[in-house]
Amino acid sequence: MPTPYLEVFRSPRLAVILTLGFSSGLPLALTGGTLQAWMTVEGVDLSTIGIFTLVGLPYVWKFLWAPAMDRFVPPFLGRRRGWLLVTQLALAVGIAAMAFLSPRSDLAAIAWLALFVAFACPHGGRGLRRVLGRGAFHCARGAQDAPRSGR
Repeated sequence: MPTPYLEVFRSPRLAVILTLGFSSGLPLALTGGTLQAWMTVEGVDLSTIGIFTLVGLPYVWKFLWAPAMDRFVPPFLGRRRGWLLVTQLALAVGIAAMAFLSPRSDLAAIAWLALFVAFACPHGGRGLRRVLGRGAFHCARGAQDAPRSGR
């Protein structure tokens, strides 16, 4: 017999939020440590791997391009859901394309794709968590009688 505390984890809303939260952390991890480890295993020289740390620059400069995401609204699903769909699809395409390449022979293509993945991550990952937090807040306000954990 499940306890009331565990009942909240059966919510479909929570499953969506957990899935989006998990996927928001993948691009940063992929363009950071995972990409460097993959290049090390493939035998790419250390100076090239060091240059690949510049792939993280879109995360640093996100405050310059993030207002465009707030200004423009995709023509479907509204502002928040529309951008979530566009960026999640772009991330899936970019990550899948990187999977079919080899750092040993396709280094330039991987560099461009890694930049694309870093740029496509909505508001650089952390901003997506804020968007999800606001969405979770609105979900919680909309369903006052829904079960909550920790109560």
